[in-house]
Amino acid sequence: MKTGILLLAGLLVVCGQQAATASADTLAAAFDRAASGYDIPRDLLASVAYAESRLDGHQGRPSASGGYGMMHLRPKALEEAARLTSTPAGELRTDDAANVLGGAAVLRSKADALGMDAGARRDPAK
Repeated sequence: MKTGILLLAGLLVVCGQQAATASADTLAAAFDRAASGYDIPRDLLASVAYAESRLDGHQGRPSASGGYGMMHLRPKALEEAARLTSTPAGELRTDDAANVLGGAAVLRSKADALGMDAGARRDPAK
C-alpha cells in the first residue's frame, strides 16, 4: 500500500513537471512567434509581460487595474489587438499565446505611428 502511494505521488510530481515544462515551452513559442510576426524584440515583449503581469494571465479575468492577460491589455488596447490580429477579444483575454500576439500587434502599431523603422524597433534605446 505504501509503495502504491509513493508511486502515485511520484507520478503526480512528474506529470506536474511535464505540464509546467509544456506550458513554459508553449509560452516561449508564443513570444517567439509574436516577436518574429511583428518584428518586435522578443526580450522587449517578455519584459513588458513580466512588468505588467508577472506572466500571470489571470485566467481571463481583469487584473486589479483592469488589464487582461500577460500583456495587460486594457479595454482600448484589447479592442485594438482584436482588430489588428482578427482574434476575438474573448480569446485575447483567456489565451496566453493570443494575448502575447495581441500585445505585440499593439506595440508594433504604436511604433509605426511614431515612425519607427526596423532598426529603431530592434533597439528600443534609440
